[in-house]
Amino acid sequence: MRQTDKRVKKLNDHRSFRNAEKRAKSMRVSKPELGVLEVGMVVRLEIHYADGAGSKVRPALVLGVDGNQVQVRAFTSSVQSAGPNGVAVEPSYANGLTRRCYIRSNSITVSANSIIEILGRLPLEILLECSSSAAV
Repeated sequence: MRQTDKRVKKLNDHRSFRNAEKRAKSMRVSKPELGVLEVGMVVRLEIHYADGAGSKVRPALVLGVDGNQVQVRAFTSSVQSAGPNGVAVEPSYANGLTRRCYIRSNSITVSANSIIEILGRLPLEILLECSSSAAV
């Protein structure tokens, strides 16, 4: 492949990624109402570190909603951080992710107030894979 062909391919890949990112942003809902949250939704939220020294904004999968408490499994871009039962998720228009992520094997409970926006929804196959990996 010639050098100019590689540059054109790289530019087209970049453009298609940016277009997908714009489509994903257009469907996002900022600061969702509590009644809108459902199992299987991908949300962006602020997760506080266990030692209380700070927090990080990251995507997460909603597993359950109980009043103002939401049970989630956070996403990570690192295979090692996902744990032995982490589930890989490819980015798509439907889930709102912009890169390949892994769903961590442990779940946490957070306040619904920490949710920043709804990114999208995961397909049933991945939800079933997550529930089976949690049982292992």
